[in-house]
Amino acid sequence: MASVYSGKFVGVRPVGSTGSYTYLPTPSEYKMTSATLVDSGRNTQGVAIASVIRSGVRKVEMIWNFLTQAQFSLIASFFDTNFFFECRYYDTILGAMTTKVMYCSDRPSDTAHIKVETDQNGDITAVKGYSNTTISLIER
Repeated sequence: MASVYSGKFVGVRPVGSTGSYTYLPTPSEYKMTSATLVDSGRNTQGVAIASVIRSGVRKVEMIWNFLTQAQFSLIASFFDTNFFFECRYYDTILGAMTTKVMYCSDRPSDTAHIKVETDQNGDITAVKGYSNTTISLIER
């Protein structure tokens, strides 16, 4: 879905912090998944046997069509220094903002495409921004 909202959509802060949330730029696309974690296998007759360990585990996936260098650095630096963090986000099932402890499975730099300015020698002189940056935040 293309975003038409430009406010506080997903905020993050270190676990245990009482400070304010760092709000990420509004994503171009936003997807939330609710998963059920199971311990499963098959018996000798080939029938699936499963025990539900936990249900309703949330995963938030975001894509930005374009991020400036400053926006990209904000995202990358937070997740490089905080494995687990508190995440305040819009829960599509609840239809409201909620807070969970999460971790970031993929770093933005893994999927960024760089748009740069170069000089006459082909050396990078400025990074204008990044396109198609994707991250996934998963409930602990």
